[in-house]
Amino acid sequence: MTMRPGDPGARLREREELLGQFIEHAPAALAMFDDRMCYLATSRRWRETYGRGDREVPGACHYDIFPEIGQRWREVHRRGLAGEVLRSEEDCFERADGVVQWLRWEVRPWYRADGGVGGIMILSEDITERHENALMLRLQARRAEAMLAMPREAEVRGEAGLMRYGLESAEDLTNSHIGLIQFLDDDATGRERVAWCRRDVDEAGNLSFQAFCPLDEGWAWRDLLGDGEPLTINDESALARCFPQAQAYPPLTRLSAVPVIEEGRVVMVLGVGNKPQDYTAMDIETLRLMAEQIWHLVQRRRTEAELRQHRDHLETLVSTRTAQLEEARQRAEEASRAKSAFLANMTHEIRTPLNAIVGLVHLLRTGEKAAGQDEKLRKVDSAARHLLSIISDILDISKIEAGRFVLESRDFHLSSVLDHVASVISESVRAKGLLLETDCASVPQWLRGDPARLRQALLNLAGNAVKFTEHGGIHLRVRLMDEDDRGLRVRFEVRDTGARASDRAGYPAPLPTGVAVSILRADALIGPPSASPAWPRYPAASPPD
Repeated sequence: MTMRPGDPGARLREREELLGQFIEHAPAALAMFDDRMCYLATSRRWRETYGRGDREVPGACHYDIFPEIGQRWREVHRRGLAGEVLRSEEDCFERADGVVQWLRWEVRPWYRADGGVGGIMILSEDITERHENALMLRLQARRAEAMLAMPREAEVRGEAGLMRYGLESAEDLTNSHIGLIQFLDDDATGRERVAWCRRDVDEAGNLSFQAFCPLDEGWAWRDLLGDGEPLTINDESALARCFPQAQAYPPLTRLSAVPVIEEGRVVMVLGVGNKPQDYTAMDIETLRLMAEQIWHLVQRRRTEAELRQHRDHLETLVSTRTAQLEEARQRAEEASRAKSAFLANMTHEIRTPLNAIVGLVHLLRTGEKAAGQDEKLRKVDSAARHLLSIISDILDISKIEAGRFVLESRDFHLSSVLDHVASVISESVRAKGLLLETDCASVPQWLRGDPARLRQALLNLAGNAVKFTEHGGIHLRVRLMDEDDRGLRVRFEVRDTGARASDRAGYPAPLPTGVAVSILRADALIGPPSASPAWPRYPAASPPD
């Protein structure tokens, strides 16, 4: 047919053809209806989205093709035919085959040449995938929040509160109405069982595990425990076949449960039930993560409780042992004090007759003596004085152990101390043909300290030097090292030409004869020696008037 220029009918047909092509190839689900909701045109995307394919539907009534359209949608169409523009960014549409779609749509009227509403156009976009992705993101965020809160809930609520919180979270995240937890022994039998149903507890105040679902009955649970795989049953009749003996309350319509596997065996089961829709892979993933979190938190709390118990037990043992050691120490100290007191008493008792012996010997030596008697009296006097010296040492040790040893602090003449030491050892020195020299010229003669202890230490050093020296001599020297506000630092030396202490008794080689022995004496008298050389400090004193 040839279109004549200026033919209005031809231009109208051309315009309708262009409009039809525009609707057919529109990149959206688009349909045009008359005022009776009969199809005038549809886009290919419309037919693909709503299951029409390439089937031609012009003239067919929209409600005949989609009988599942409810009253709400019919009201939207009516308002559009009345001239209103309506739209929604997200809306749910359930088709007759059960498929749920989420749509973004707009309904807009179109007008005839006379200005009246000729029908409506519906533009829709299937946003089901986008909606599900957004829903999954929100669910993942809620799940992460719940899992992050679990450790805090475990600290605040304890183990029972943690499991209740975990079951509540599992129910909420999977849109379930009931939940259960069971811990299993090595033989896969129930050890601890917890069931929770917020609705049932709100109504009845209690829910027993047996009333909900016995885990140890039915091939489904054995299969779950056997291969460690999740179990999901979305068919109520299948549930009845799995648990023919169970009289669950509330009645089970759907069930999903996941095991926790540790060292190749099932140690815990977490399950939920009675979701209005079928359980999905997302629900199973959520249950698995929640179950692992609950298991590890419960195990950590139990391990911490065991550690606290062991720690308390160890603290009790330590306290008991400490008390026993303290008691033993007190007994040892009491025994040491008793020994020291005994030694002190005995030394005083022994010194009394010895002093009498020394006095009588002195009287006998000053009076008339028979031939050879003086030598015998001298030996008796020497032995008695030596015994008195030993007893004095024992008394000093007993004073140290009893905590009553106190060094004197009084003025004394240094030369008198050295002269006394020299006089005591002089006879032994002469008997062995040794040379004895003393030197204290560089030190002030009047000092303040304990002359008796100083005399005793020098006698120990000099006595050992005489004992182990066969040739040569012994040099007793006192040197002033330095002087400060604390007093004079004085060094006392006893040098000999005898064998070294290391050659005699295994003492340190660098030490001369008497020094190593004197260290042992000092350990007995005033405690263990310092690791570094130390010389006594003596404040200078003024000579007496």
